[in-house]
Amino acid sequence: MNETLRLELIVAAVRHFQRVKGMGMPPCCYSKALREPVYFLWTRPRGGHKDKLARYRSQGSVGHKYGGGQLVFDHAIPFNRLQFELLQLGDVTP
Repeated sequence: MNETLRLELIVAAVRHFQRVKGMGMPPCCYSKALREPVYFLWTRPRGGHKDKLARYRSQGSVGHKYGGGQLVFDHAIPFNRLQFELLQLGDVTP
């Protein structure tokens, strides 16, 4: 899937959730559903496991493997901030 199509799908999701938010749906009902297209279409567009995609790691993570709660993955920009910004956009375009 090319970048343009991935962006168009994310735009469609943002427009949908702007609409349902405007109809009164609480964030707990749509937050996870918006997170999925952003994550799978933009963050992980070609698949792969998140521990293989992580570009930055703390010194304390060296030598640890994913699983068993030894490593915690965090977003450089918290998703709730990204969600807020996306839902505030006026004219959403790719």
